[in-house]
Amino acid sequence: MPISIAEDTWCKICGVTRIEDVRTCEEAGADAIGFNCYPGSARFVDSKTIATLSRANALTSVALFVDASTSQIKKIIDAAEIDLLQFHGNEDPQFCEQFGLPYMKVLRMRAGIDLVTEEQRYSSAWALMLDTFVDGQPGGTGSTFDWQRWPKSTAARWVLAGGLTPQNVAAGVKQLAPFGVDVSGGVEGNTRGRKDHQKILDFMQEVRSVSGK
Repeated sequence: MPISIAEDTWCKICGVTRIEDVRTCEEAGADAIGFNCYPGSARFVDSKTIATLSRANALTSVALFVDASTSQIKKIIDAAEIDLLQFHGNEDPQFCEQFGLPYMKVLRMRAGIDLVTEEQRYSSAWALMLDTFVDGQPGGTGSTFDWQRWPKSTAARWVLAGGLTPQNVAAGVKQLAPFGVDVSGGVEGNTRGRKDHQKILDFMQEVRSVSGK
């Protein structure tokens, strides 16, 4: 399906693993849900589960990869109804472009990263996501980065990630005015990979309260 673009702040709930998570994301008014295809994650779901969940929702379905092989990615694309790819590893633009689907490239905010150069390098990306850098952890850190480093005056679609919760997302949207926001661990309970449905509802309410949708 065409990628859903919000009137104001685009919202993606990542790390969805169960049909009840999908239903809550739809109820809450999210624009997209993310399926984690990285085997090292507590939120990993296999191709069969992704196929079931992607066909059971009307939201944009996003498949997340970390330095996966071409064959691994094609297996998911062939098995499921994927609208958007998300790359968290060291994938170069040529790799990201080869699958015939729009993609987001995640940039982890390590010291010295040049966002102007990265924006030009990944000019073919549907959006660019900024996430917290933690050595050895490709995502899901649960920590925010220094929002003072947020890019200014740029044409790219920038998505804010990293440590977002129902308690801080409104502040992030008001301060940075990102194209979108992405959350995973911030809407979970005590068990990683298990979404807390009330937190999803609260998160979306906070975003919409300041983005006007």
